[in-house]
Amino acid sequence: MRKKVVVIYSASARKDLQKLDKAIAKKVVLKIDDNSKQNNILSRAKSLQGVLGGLYRYRVGDYRVVFEIEDNKIIVLIVLRIKHRKEVYKK
Repeated sequence: MRKKVVVIYSASARKDLQKLDKAIAKKVVLKIDDNSKQNNILSRAKSLQGVLGGLYRYRVGDYRVVFEIEDNKIIVLIVLRIKHRKEVYKK
């Protein structure tokens, strides 16, 4: 049986979305929604290394969605940042 997935956007992720062009923001939200409906939500994700170790990312064109997973009775996908690939990994 597949676990239910809940997607939560952090305050910084919501701000990042608001700064994006509406068409790109829509693509990002649809991609997160689509990936959260997969049997394995990490099948399309990449594990991050170094300082960001323990986090994951989805690629949406030139943008990256950085998130973490909490897995108990339900899977909680917490979107932390949504940034252009040139900026997302900078402190």
